[in-house]
Amino acid sequence: MVFNPCNKFHTFNSNQQSISVPVNSNIADDEIFARPIDYYKNQRGWLVDLINLFGSMGGFQILLERFQNKSTLTIPVIFALIRPFGQVHEYLTLPTILKYFMPILEIVPEILENLTDEELKKEAKNESKNDAISVIIKSCKLLAARVPHQEDTVKQLEIFRLKIILR
Repeated sequence: MVFNPCNKFHTFNSNQQSISVPVNSNIADDEIFARPIDYYKNQRGWLVDLINLFGSMGGFQILLERFQNKSTLTIPVIFALIRPFGQVHEYLTLPTILKYFMPILEIVPEILENLTDEELKKEAKNESKNDAISVIIKSCKLLAARVPHQEDTVKQLEIFRLKIILR
């Protein structure tokens, strides 16, 4: 909810300037985790500040380690961890996506591929309001699409989503 750019708080405060990335700053992308996408309207500066604070407190590293550990990753947990970053994909800097999310984008399909048919049926039963697996893959696609020359990854994720649906 905190990283949802469409929530009421971020919508109401969309014109607030970022404190961590001032308007005319020349901060390199590898020094920050997020930057406003448009300096003229709807900067969502406070959202950018929250993402940068999350990153500076080690949140992205902890997220990556959680996925690399793989021990307690269920569909609802993956959904809760990936979806917020799919929602703010356009604010994340390229170095952030490359360092933290590209390794995760390799792990997520592997985890979903290893789900048994029983687990998929159980998830399908629980997903009456939202299709968690599709949202997970869609979020992964949004993150991958931000990286140049990742068209094949995006295409593979879409094919993977269709394979999961057919199972």
